[in-house]
Amino acid sequence: LQQQQQRQQDEEEQQRVHHQHQQRLLESPGEASDLRLVVLVPAGGRAMVRVHASALPPPPAPPVRARVLLQPPASSFAARTSKDAAWVAQREALLRRPPRPAGHSNDAVDAGDGDGYGEGEGEGDGESKEEEVLLADPATGEVLEGLSSNFFAVVGGAVHTAPAPEQVLGGTVRAAALAACAAEGVPVIGAAPRLRDAWEGAFLTSTSRLVLPLDAVAGSRLTWTARGRDVVRRLALRVRAVELPQLSSRLLP
Repeated sequence: LQQQQQRQQDEEEQQRVHHQHQQRLLESPGEASDLRLVVLVPAGGRAMVRVHASALPPPPAPPVRARVLLQPPASSFAARTSKDAAWVAQREALLRRPPRPAGHSNDAVDAGDGDGYGEGEGEGDGESKEEEVLLADPATGEVLEGLSSNFFAVVGGAVHTAPAPEQVLGGTVRAAALAACAAEGVPVIGAAPRLRDAWEGAFLTSTSRLVLPLDAVAGSRLTWTARGRDVVRRLALRVRAVELPQLSSRLLP
């Protein structure tokens, strides 16, 4: 009963943040304070840098779902300190690729029996929309990263995530999440979570999502526990309230 009440509180908090962001955009559509910047740096030729700025989209409303795709990681398309512009088109193609029926290999992994802390992973749920596709190494079953995010799983009370830049492209919010782990005394294992492991919690990090818990990950053994929920909640709160403001104060004059 206590876990159900906490789960409901978590979902209500996510809904509150989602609606708060939408309301702010409606009230001041031309005065968004949070912007997403895309910087294009040419590999050769003219030394011209292009920057595109757009308002950050609101965080997704729960339940938040993802699925695993057996595919070489995104960072294999480019150096792990940046990504080639061609990755944008490749990423969209992977995002649109539908899951295949059971029995197919080297493609989308079908839903496992993990129940998550959301509404579950029910097959045939035509109304659910996946927030992210997670790329896993077909040979090892290691879940490396999302198409536009870094990925973390809580296993045995420790946070597991693929090392950067050895396996994945790092990110600002990823670094903030790792700093939050150190401050909160949460152990970090610099190794990609494996599909065969039992995950007590899972979350994404990215500029637009900050720390985003995943209610369900099709193809994984994600079953939220009280410990996993506590770890992710503490990290999310610290990243938003402490780590990112400190980072901004160091970067801005």
